[in-house]
This record gives sequence, C-alpha cells and structure tokens, in this order.
Amino acid sequence: MKKRHVYNLAILLAAGTIMMSACGKKADGPADTTAQTQTESQTEASAKETTAGETPSETQVPEDTESSKFYMLQGTITKTEKDGSAFTLQADDGKEYNISLSDITDVETEIEKNTQIAIACMKDASGDPEKASYIAAFPEQEEWTISTAEGVTTSNAMSTFMIQTADGRELGFIKDGCPSDEDALTSDSGDSVIVTYVTSDNANFPLEIRKGK
Repeated sequence: MKKRHVYNLAILLAAGTIMMSACGKKADGPADTTAQTQTESQTEASAKETTAGETPSETQVPEDTESSKFYMLQGTITKTEKDGSAFTLQADDGKEYNISLSDITDVETEIEKNTQIAIACMKDASGDPEKASYIAAFPEQEEWTISTAEGVTTSNAMSTFMIQTADGRELGFIKDGCPSDEDALTSDSGDSVIVTYVTSDNANFPLEIRKGK
C-alpha cells in the first residue's frame, strides 16, 4: 500500500509539473505581446514627433511695401502703328498689351517691331495690370533691380539731381517726369528725399521721389 501511495504521489507530482510548465508558457505569451505593443507604440509616437517637428521647406519673405508696387513689364513688340502712336507688346507673362506711346511718361528706347523692351510700371490701388501707370520704357537687359535710396540732395539741376546717403554714397539721377511729392525737390540742395529707381545703361532713373523724414 505504501509503495502504491508513493507511486500515485509521483504521478500526481509529474502531472502538476507538466501543468505548471504549460501554464508558464501561456503566461509568457501575453508578456511578449505587451512588450511588442509598447515598442510599436513608441515607434509610432516617435514618427509623429518627427513629422510635427519638421520645418516647412518654403520660406515666406515679407513683402517690401515701398517697392512692391513697382514692377518691370518685359516683352517683345509685335506690332506698331504707322504713325508710331501705339504698339502691341507680347509680354513675358503671356499677355498681350496694347499701349499708347503717350501713356508712357519717359521713353528711353526705340519702339520698333521685334524689339525687346522693359517698361517700369506702378500698380494702382486695385493691383490690376491693365490699370498700371507706365513710368519709363527701356531697352531690355539681362536683369532688373528696383532699388530705394534715402539721402539729402547735393545738387538739383534742370534734368538731373544728386543725393548723398547716410553711408556717404553719392547717387545721381535723371529727372524723367516720374511721380514725385510736390515738396520733395524744392531747393538747389539740402532736400531730404527717398528715391525708388532702376538702373539702365549705367544711368539711374527714378520711379518715384518722396519727401524724406
């Protein structure tokens, strides 16, 4: 009897060991799944943080409120009136403009068919190109820069004037009938002015002259 009892006990212990081993394996499963889930969650969170922290590729540059109303209308003359009073400009913006010569304040170029020209323009309040003012027409050149300089006049003649800027530069300008404040150039020298201009053929042509501070 004692041997049978011992034998039965051994069988029970063996069965218990097998059951415990099986339970232990089942318990390991959820632990691994939890660890995997945590790893995946951390990876997703890291990806979201990277996306959120990315810097936009485009950089917006603030518009210069003083010079943004001026622009260069560039193109090729495709037609001229026989009397030379008007011409058609096929512009680089894809549009066609019918322009009267009298609408351009200052013409510094030949107006002939197949000639490339550039017209300095000033937008009106609506910004409509059809309502822009044509300040000056020039022979086309590779690059155009619309600049603004502030200084005090050192001379003011019939067709030219000169200014000296705060950093000591001297700039000369050709008077071309551009828009100007009435009290901007009142003396032979000593007037504080702000000049927006373009350079063509080494000469500076004002697009606007305003009284300085």
